[in-house]
This record gives sequence, structure tokens and C-alpha cells, in this order.
Amino acid sequence: MKKIDSHLHVAEIIAGYCRRGELRAAGNGMAEWGSGETFRLLPEGYGDTSFTAEAALAIMDRHQVEKAVLMQGSMYGFQNRYHYEIMKKYPDRFCPS
Repeated sequence: MKKIDSHLHVAEIIAGYCRRGELRAAGNGMAEWGSGETFRLLPEGYGDTSFTAEAALAIMDRHQVEKAVLMQGSMYGFQNRYHYEIMKKYPDRFCPS
């Protein structure tokens, strides 16, 4: 049976925003709001200040996930150019939403 991840966020650079304001990567998978409040955004081992396509592919391969649909999310920041580059580089593994 084929497995497809229908909702995947990747971020080359975490520089987001939402109702709580600006959000930036703080290292070790942590993120920091403009207020200074920090929290874990990325699970341990997924990335330091980003969650790249290559990191996602390693996890996908480990769990036999054939493809993933890339999603935008304001918490991660605009990733349009990065998504475009990923889809060109890995057209059989990722698709746009």
C-alpha cells in the first residue's frame, strides 16, 4: 500500500508570523516569539533552525512514505521559492497543495 503525507511543512528558514506576532528560529528546534517566549517547534532530531526537504525525505524513507504534499504555514514564514526548488529537485516525492 502506498503512503502519502497529505500535509507536510518544510522550512528552509523559519521566519514566521501569526496572531502572536513575529516568530524566529532559536536553535535546537526551538522557536521564539517577538515577546521572547520560546517553545519547541521542531521535534528533537528534525532540525536545528530549519526543517529541510532532505530531513523530511529521511523520515519519509524510514516510514515508507512515497510522497508528500507541501503546505504553507504562516508560523514557518513564506516558503514559496523553497517549495518550488524542492519540487524541481524531487518531482516524484513532493507536490504542491
